[in-house]
Amino acid sequence: MRFVCGVDLGQARDYTAVAIVERQAAERVWAVRYLERYPLGTPYPETVERVKALMNRPPMRGDSQLVLDATGVGRAIFDLFRRGGMGRRVAGITIHGGDAVVLDPALSGYRVPKRDIVGTLDLHLQQRRLKIAPGLRDADVLLKELQNYKIHISESGHDSYGTWRSGDHDDLVLAVGLAIWLGQRYMALPPGPPEAVTPIGPLAKEFFSGLEPQAFPQDPDQFAMGNFDAGIRTRWPR
Repeated sequence: MRFVCGVDLGQARDYTAVAIVERQAAERVWAVRYLERYPLGTPYPETVERVKALMNRPPMRGDSQLVLDATGVGRAIFDLFRRGGMGRRVAGITIHGGDAVVLDPALSGYRVPKRDIVGTLDLHLQQRRLKIAPGLRDADVLLKELQNYKIHISESGHDSYGTWRSGDHDDLVLAVGLAIWLGQRYMALPPGPPEAVTPIGPLAKEFFSGLEPQAFPQDPDQFAMGNFDAGIRTRWPR
């Protein structure tokens, strides 16, 4: 499995967000190759068709896994993706506030504490094992979401996750987090420090360039948490 597509399904006031990450074992990094937020109110059947088009084109076809945030949308919406021609390549994640990851056969996936998804994303960013190409559509939106994200620990020890201001969104953060979490679950990166990202191959370059208004960047750059030399300050916990 080379690619993982994470989808945070929006509801009435939330965007549907899609993120595709590529596993680069030799470099020991996940490279974000595609980001998009669909317009508010996009119908679920249209979302299914758009995601299906991504999953069924080379180089994604036959070398990718789709993971959905199924929290709150119900089994019927998950089944739309299953019947949409993606079959066993679809895994559903139900996010909860507990402590344990539990297998969920009904969704071919898992029930996962939100802290696990956020923690996995946090760790990969801090270790510089997640590369984000700044020229991607919606890369600036993802960066803003990261800057506005926070973890709150109550006096009783309860943890909660989300944006620190009312009205902000965290859809792309969650889509990337889902992809990284499942990717690490199914096929974790080798241990060791990251290396320079290999330029994208010609077939993949053609595919992703066709999805983006800009030419696909050859070498994804790093938006690292705490990279104050780059003028980036985040509220993400260290």
